[in-house]
Amino acid sequence: MLPYGYGKIVNYDRYAADFFGNPICIGNIPSLWLTIFAQTICPIMLIVGFQTRLAASILAFNMLIAVKFHFFDSFNIKVLPTLFLGLYLIQLLLGAGKYSLDYFLFSKIKIRISKNETKGILLYLVICGISWFVLANYFTGLVSVCLIVLAITLYLLSLYYIKDNEL
Repeated sequence: MLPYGYGKIVNYDRYAADFFGNPICIGNIPSLWLTIFAQTICPIMLIVGFQTRLAASILAFNMLIAVKFHFFDSFNIKVLPTLFLGLYLIQLLLGAGKYSLDYFLFSKIKIRISKNETKGILLYLVICGISWFVLANYFTGLVSVCLIVLAITLYLLSLYYIKDNEL
Protein backbone atom coordinates (compact mmCIF):
# COMPACT_ATOMS: atom_id res chain seq x y z
CA MET A 1 0.00 0.00 0.00
CA LEU A 2 2.85 2.41 0.71
CA PRO A 3 3.71 3.00 -2.96
CA TYR A 4 0.06 3.83 -3.69
CA GLY A 5 -0.10 6.34 -0.85
CA TYR A 6 3.23 7.84 -1.86
CA GLY A 7 1.94 8.19 -5.43
CA LYS A 8 -1.07 10.11 -4.16
CA ILE A 9 1.19 12.45 -2.19
CA VAL A 10 3.48 13.09 -5.17
CA ASN A 11 0.53 13.67 -7.53
CA TYR A 12 -1.58 15.48 -4.93
CA ASP A 13 -2.72 18.30 -7.23
CA ARG A 14 -3.97 15.89 -9.88
CA TYR A 15 -5.89 13.80 -7.32
CA ALA A 16 -7.23 16.85 -5.44
CA ALA A 17 -8.96 18.14 -8.57
CA ASP A 18 -11.21 15.08 -8.84
CA PHE A 19 -10.57 12.23 -6.44
CA PHE A 20 -12.39 9.30 -8.05
CA GLY A 21 -15.69 11.16 -8.09
CA ASN A 22 -15.82 11.88 -4.33
CA PRO A 23 -16.15 8.19 -3.36
CA ILE A 24 -17.58 8.52 0.17
CA CYS A 25 -19.47 11.79 -0.36
CA ILE A 26 -17.46 13.96 2.03
CA GLY A 27 -15.64 15.95 -0.64
CA ASN A 28 -12.59 15.35 -2.78
CA ILE A 29 -9.98 16.76 -0.39
CA PRO A 30 -11.16 14.97 2.80
CA SER A 31 -11.51 11.72 0.85
CA LEU A 32 -7.99 12.15 -0.51
CA TRP A 33 -6.55 12.91 2.93
CA LEU A 34 -8.23 9.86 4.44
CA THR A 35 -6.96 7.69 1.60
CA ILE A 36 -3.41 9.02 1.98
CA PHE A 37 -3.61 8.30 5.72
CA ALA A 38 -4.93 4.81 5.05
CA GLN A 39 -2.29 4.05 2.44
CA THR A 40 0.74 5.49 4.25
CA ILE A 41 0.27 5.39 8.03
CA CYS A 42 -1.84 2.22 8.34
CA PRO A 43 0.60 -0.04 6.43
CA ILE A 44 3.41 1.15 8.71
CA MET A 45 1.19 0.31 11.68
CA LEU A 46 0.69 -3.18 10.22
CA ILE A 47 4.40 -3.67 9.57
CA VAL A 48 5.35 -2.93 13.18
CA GLY A 49 2.21 -4.53 14.60
CA PHE A 50 0.79 -1.47 16.35
CA GLN A 51 -3.02 -1.31 16.62
CA THR A 52 -3.15 -4.02 13.98
CA ARG A 53 -6.89 -4.57 13.89
CA LEU A 54 -7.63 -0.85 13.69
CA ALA A 55 -5.14 -0.37 10.83
CA ALA A 56 -6.44 -3.45 9.02
CA SER A 57 -10.04 -2.26 9.35
CA ILE A 58 -9.17 1.16 7.91
CA LEU A 59 -7.30 -0.45 5.03
CA ALA A 60 -10.12 -2.95 4.44
CA PHE A 61 -12.60 -0.07 4.24
CA ASN A 62 -10.27 1.73 1.83
CA MET A 63 -10.10 -1.37 -0.38
CA LEU A 64 -13.86 -1.87 -0.15
CA ILE A 65 -14.29 1.60 -1.63
CA ALA A 66 -11.73 0.75 -4.34
CA VAL A 67 -13.59 -2.49 -5.18
CA LYS A 68 -16.86 -0.52 -5.32
CA PHE A 69 -15.28 2.06 -7.61
CA HIS A 70 -13.91 -0.64 -9.95
CA PHE A 71 -16.94 -2.95 -9.65
CA PHE A 72 -17.93 -2.78 -13.32
CA ASP A 73 -14.35 -2.74 -14.63
CA SER A 74 -12.68 -5.81 -16.05
CA PHE A 75 -11.35 -8.44 -13.66
CA ASN A 76 -7.69 -7.56 -14.20
CA ILE A 77 -8.36 -4.04 -12.88
CA LYS A 78 -10.36 -5.00 -9.78
CA VAL A 79 -8.36 -8.07 -8.82
CA LEU A 80 -5.70 -6.15 -6.86
CA PRO A 81 -8.10 -4.18 -4.61
CA THR A 82 -10.10 -7.38 -4.08
CA LEU A 83 -6.96 -9.29 -3.10
CA PHE A 84 -5.88 -6.53 -0.72
CA LEU A 85 -9.39 -6.46 0.78
CA GLY A 86 -9.22 -10.19 1.49
CA LEU A 87 -5.77 -9.92 3.06
CA TYR A 88 -6.82 -7.04 5.29
CA LEU A 89 -9.93 -8.91 6.40
CA ILE A 90 -7.77 -11.89 7.37
CA GLN A 91 -5.43 -9.56 9.29
CA LEU A 92 -8.47 -8.00 10.96
CA LEU A 93 -9.63 -11.42 12.14
CA LEU A 94 -6.22 -12.70 13.25
CA GLY A 95 -4.85 -9.53 14.82
CA ALA A 96 -1.23 -9.04 15.76
CA GLY A 97 1.13 -11.92 16.27
CA LYS A 98 3.84 -12.64 18.77
CA TYR A 99 6.34 -10.28 17.12
CA SER A 100 4.31 -7.09 17.28
CA LEU A 101 4.17 -3.95 19.34
CA ASP A 102 0.62 -4.86 20.35
CA TYR A 103 1.86 -8.10 21.89
CA PHE A 104 4.66 -6.36 23.77
CA LEU A 105 2.49 -3.50 24.99
CA PHE A 106 -0.79 -5.23 25.79
CA SER A 107 -0.05 -8.90 26.45
CA LYS A 108 -0.34 -10.14 30.00
CA ILE A 109 2.31 -12.74 29.24
CA LYS A 110 5.69 -11.10 28.97
CA ILE A 111 8.09 -12.86 26.66
CA ARG A 112 11.78 -12.70 26.15
CA ILE A 113 13.05 -12.44 22.62
CA SER A 114 16.31 -14.19 21.88
CA LYS A 115 19.09 -12.60 19.85
CA ASN A 116 18.21 -14.81 16.89
CA GLU A 117 14.59 -13.71 17.01
CA THR A 118 15.72 -10.07 17.13
CA LYS A 119 17.87 -10.67 14.05
CA GLY A 120 14.91 -12.25 12.26
CA ILE A 121 12.64 -9.32 13.11
CA LEU A 122 15.22 -6.77 11.96
CA LEU A 123 15.72 -8.69 8.71
CA TYR A 124 11.97 -8.63 8.19
CA LEU A 125 11.92 -4.84 8.56
CA VAL A 126 14.78 -4.56 6.03
CA ILE A 127 12.78 -6.77 3.65
CA CYS A 128 9.79 -4.42 4.01
CA GLY A 129 12.02 -1.47 3.08
CA ILE A 130 13.49 -3.25 0.06
CA SER A 131 10.00 -4.26 -1.06
CA TRP A 132 8.82 -0.68 -0.81
CA PHE A 133 11.57 0.52 -3.16
CA VAL A 134 10.92 -2.29 -5.63
CA LEU A 135 7.13 -1.88 -5.63
CA ALA A 136 7.41 1.91 -5.92
CA ASN A 137 9.33 1.35 -9.18
CA TYR A 138 12.37 3.34 -8.09
CA PHE A 139 14.53 0.77 -9.81
CA THR A 140 13.91 -1.18 -12.98
CA GLY A 141 15.37 -4.13 -14.81
CA LEU A 142 18.32 -5.92 -13.32
CA VAL A 143 18.45 -3.77 -10.18
CA SER A 144 14.86 -4.71 -9.29
CA VAL A 145 15.56 -8.39 -9.93
CA CYS A 146 18.66 -8.25 -7.71
CA LEU A 147 16.70 -6.51 -4.94
CA ILE A 148 13.94 -9.13 -5.16
CA VAL A 149 16.51 -11.92 -4.93
CA LEU A 150 18.10 -10.14 -1.95
CA ALA A 151 14.69 -9.78 -0.26
CA ILE A 152 13.91 -13.48 -0.77
CA THR A 153 17.33 -14.46 0.57
CA LEU A 154 16.88 -12.24 3.63
CA TYR A 155 13.40 -13.67 4.14
CA LEU A 156 14.75 -17.23 4.16
CA LEU A 157 17.50 -16.12 6.55
CA SER A 158 14.91 -14.51 8.84
CA LEU A 159 12.94 -17.78 8.85
CA TYR A 160 16.12 -19.59 9.86
CA TYR A 161 16.52 -17.25 12.84
CA ILE A 162 12.90 -17.56 13.92
CA LYS A 163 12.20 -21.20 12.96
CA ASP A 164 12.62 -22.69 16.42
CA ASN A 165 10.21 -20.23 17.95
CA GLU A 166 6.45 -20.42 17.77
CA LEU A 167 4.86 -17.64 15.73
